[in-house]
Amino acid sequence: MNLDIYSELRKLAKSSKYQTIYGSEKPLGLRIFKNEYDFTDIQITFLGYLSFYNQLNIDIVMGDVDEMVLKDTIFEDSYIYYKTRNRKKQRKEDKKKQEQVKKENPKKGEPKVDMKSQWIFRKPKGFSRKPKG
Repeated sequence: MNLDIYSELRKLAKSSKYQTIYGSEKPLGLRIFKNEYDFTDIQITFLGYLSFYNQLNIDIVMGDVDEMVLKDTIFEDSYIYYKTRNRKKQRKEDKKKQEQVKKENPKKGEPKVDMKSQWIFRKPKGFSRKPKG
């Protein structure tokens, strides 16, 4: 008998039972495993699949992807790969925008302030907030 442990772990992680436990683990204090640390490789793999399917289910609920993606593991993997690539691309674009803002405004990327309105915030000469005494 040839058992593919990874496909079985995927089936378990995809099940509504383990998705519910995974989603309720922090708020309700539920535990999937008896041990809380020093996980085995199989446990780590299972947790990875739980996270994978949790993200997939969130994207389905948010309307980012159709439920059809859950019909085949190739669809699931392809969607997550696509999403990861787009996220990396978006991060690069965001980083370029931040660098452009920093070039235009050297002070921590803050927007330029109209110099005419800054007089309101100036301290009068000789003004001190230290108590006298």
